[in-house]
Amino acid sequence: GAPWAVSRMLRRQLPQAKGSYRVGSCCVRVAGGFLVRYYYPIEDDAPGDDQPSWLPSPRWGYMHGFGKAGLIPPAITSWLLPSMFAVSGGWREQSSSGPSALPSALVSAAGERGLPVMVFSHGIAGNQTMYSTLCCGLASRGTIVAAIEHSDLTASATLGPDGSTMLSYVHTNKDLLAGDDGFTWRLSQVEIRVTQFMRTVRNLFTSAEEDSRFAAWHGMLDATNVTAAGHSFGGCTVCAAVARCSAPGFENIIANIAPGFSGFRSALLFDAALLVDGEQIAALFGNGTASDPVSRRTPLLFIDAESFAHDPRWWQPKVDIAETCWAQAGTPCAVVCQRSSYHHTPSDAPMVTEGVAGLLASIRGQPPNLKRNDRPSESMQRSDSPVGPPLSAEALLDELVHITWGFMSHWVATPKSEQPNPSWIECLRNPDRFNVLTAAPEFALPLSGPQDV
Repeated sequence: GAPWAVSRMLRRQLPQAKGSYRVGSCCVRVAGGFLVRYYYPIEDDAPGDDQPSWLPSPRWGYMHGFGKAGLIPPAITSWLLPSMFAVSGGWREQSSSGPSALPSALVSAAGERGLPVMVFSHGIAGNQTMYSTLCCGLASRGTIVAAIEHSDLTASATLGPDGSTMLSYVHTNKDLLAGDDGFTWRLSQVEIRVTQFMRTVRNLFTSAEEDSRFAAWHGMLDATNVTAAGHSFGGCTVCAAVARCSAPGFENIIANIAPGFSGFRSALLFDAALLVDGEQIAALFGNGTASDPVSRRTPLLFIDAESFAHDPRWWQPKVDIAETCWAQAGTPCAVVCQRSSYHHTPSDAPMVTEGVAGLLASIRGQPPNLKRNDRPSESMQRSDSPVGPPLSAEALLDELVHITWGFMSHWVATPKSEQPNPSWIECLRNPDRFNVLTAAPEFALPLSGPQDV
């Protein structure tokens, strides 16, 4: 029947990461009651399950969360979406309890500085495993990645603080949108997210001392090399968290997060949702203003999707932020657009569903990597467009991992086994793959307007 046919079109096994190390993963509940999934490098002989379910546990709860987020009636969700149970993640699952507890198998390749850290914030309707390929790609290169599952009702689903109640995604409605198109509601969610973001940073560096399961982490994480990253609404969260770290008087709070932590070394924002004006940026980013919206210290790289490049409401606030940070404080920032990509490219969703998307695309006569509701940019409709054949979902993610690792490694020394490859900047200079909307002079990137996308 239809469920069997759909399951045959889903990707059964997400790819193994391509870095030097195997990747382990576990999910823990941190202070504040929300869930965080860690992705980290492990030794080849570390214990664990090599074919973990891509859907977190309880799978039925997360499956119904996806259905609700996608406005799929519950009866159809129960009939069709169990096909997702067949999808396996590309990491080795390690238990969060018991004798073989967790990341005891972290590699000892951290060097004197320790392993770099990334904290990741998901977009609306995301969850702890939705970006596993991106997270595993970075972990396989020697990074500890903490993927937050926010409990602000933007996750597709999450287990509540009691450990048994499923909290599902809440759609906007006329009551929530009343008055200001939902800005006040979203602002309250950003506040929750930023709090959880900073608590996650602290938890990473206190777990080794306060939780015996993480004893192997003691002294292996570099508090001076923490990167903030997020997709869509998670990108908005990252902007707010970075801005909070540069707020007057926040130095004392930062000092209590972890010894050596003084803010984020770099920040990556994947198709960040910043559909706000100057005054809203000021409110959204806490201490920021329209003329000084984010941190004076943290380099920012905005990587946007091609499918939204036609709409200046999507990218203009990012260009304004990047150029203001450079002009006022010399903070190196850039806004680039990844060709052949669309909004969900950083997540696992396109790769898991590529077979289904390809079938639908062939029926519609549309490239499979352009979402139906994303209007293609003009150049993709021109016969003289320089863009080559669309890349696969996996190839697009590999490209993002390569650039992300290069950008976060550019600002600090990294483990000897994984020195940053300067080809990441060459990738951004390739006009067939990236369009540069703005960039600090030190990147030496060729600028091109959105009309060239």
